[in-house]
Amino acid sequence: MYTRLESSIEHSLRKWVLEQGLRFVKIQGQGNRGNPDRAVCFPRSQRILFMELKKDTGKLSKLQEYVIGRMREEGYAVAVCYTVEEGKDAVQQRLDEGW
Repeated sequence: MYTRLESSIEHSLRKWVLEQGLRFVKIQGQGNRGNPDRAVCFPRSQRILFMELKKDTGKLSKLQEYVIGRMREEGYAVAVCYTVEEGKDAVQQRLDEGW
């Protein structure tokens, strides 16, 4: 079975997101533990989709599960994606919704 590295998923998804006229931002820095590490910015609607990318054999840490759950409860859009296609689908869904 072929396992894509997280960096490979990020590279392919980033390219596609930029082709859609959106921004793909890597969130870094101290105090970021548990938070999604990427954001897709939709300029027309000024909305943000937070994304956590994992390789297909990866899994969320307990802290990530907690933080992402809280973010969703607070109304933030958060997608956890294990493949490029899942990432594209999450973005396309928002575009179809008028984001």
